Amino acid sequence: MKLRPVGSPADAETVADLAERCWRPHYTPIIGEAQVDYMLAKFQSASAILEQLAEGRDYRILEADIPLGYLATDLKEDHLFLSKLYLLPEAQGKGAGR
Repeated sequence: MKLRPVGSPADAETVADLAERCWRPHYTPIIGEAQVDYMLAKFQSASAILEQLAEGRDYRILEADIPLGYLATDLKEDHLFLSKLYLLPEAQGKGAGR
């Protein structure tokens, strides 16, 4: 298991794909499809991720042999803020988040 830094448009596309696959099954029953569409487009599209990277947010892809999830952090003055931590449904409950 490794955490690979997101540093290219292709990496941002990978994270956006992971977001789709993580968010839709979990959040659609809770907040509805329209809200999930909005949140993914606004905050987890490849272009939004690239903007966040330019602003200093750090994204990492969690990989074994394939991408299993992603996380994002912000380094604050006195702490590290974990902004996002998502795993694919098929990777959940198997220790990948530890």
